[in-house]
Amino acid sequence: MMKKSLLIFLLSGITAFASAQKNKWSPWIMPEAGIVAGALNPAADFRLTTGVRLKQMRLGAGVAFDEYRDHSYPIYLQVSRQMKWRKWNPFVFSSAGYNLRSGTDSMFTWFGQRVETYRGGLYGEVGLGLALKVRKQERLYISLTQSYKRSSSTFLENRWLGPGNLITVPTTEVYRMNRLGIRAGWRFGK
Repeated sequence: MMKKSLLIFLLSGITAFASAQKNKWSPWIMPEAGIVAGALNPAADFRLTTGVRLKQMRLGAGVAFDEYRDHSYPIYLQVSRQMKWRKWNPFVFSSAGYNLRSGTDSMFTWFGQRVETYRGGLYGEVGLGLALKVRKQERLYISLTQSYKRSSSTFLENRWLGPGNLITVPTTEVYRMNRLGIRAGWRFGK
């Protein structure tokens, strides 16, 4: 599943670069690394976003590796707007997509082994930051973000209702994670 998603992401980036050459759109790509935290301990957040720019607006698509609570792979579309204020270049952005999370895990309980099946869910993010000029077509981006990630796990739970009375109940746990993050990225392109 991850290989197909990565292939689709790369093909969309190549298509964006090809169409950018015909129009006034300028292609760009930006790797980022950061830390996210919420109710749990801080965790790593790595992402790669590519897209096109027209004047101050940027449209992009990206894929991330996120370790907050569980390993997952958000795939998203992003819109951002950069402004000019005195000598500063602040920007705002928003992302929306899907959080890929799959697989199974086995754990020991009082009643034996329990197998959990994981699924992904919605992914969204808003943020603001500052772009610092490094070279003619390279920028250092520092951003603060608020993001939402959803995932779920399904398993068969054994419940004891008294002597000789044990039932098995299908159970789904849904995790909704709101997190604050700080990231640094290096954008290549205009």
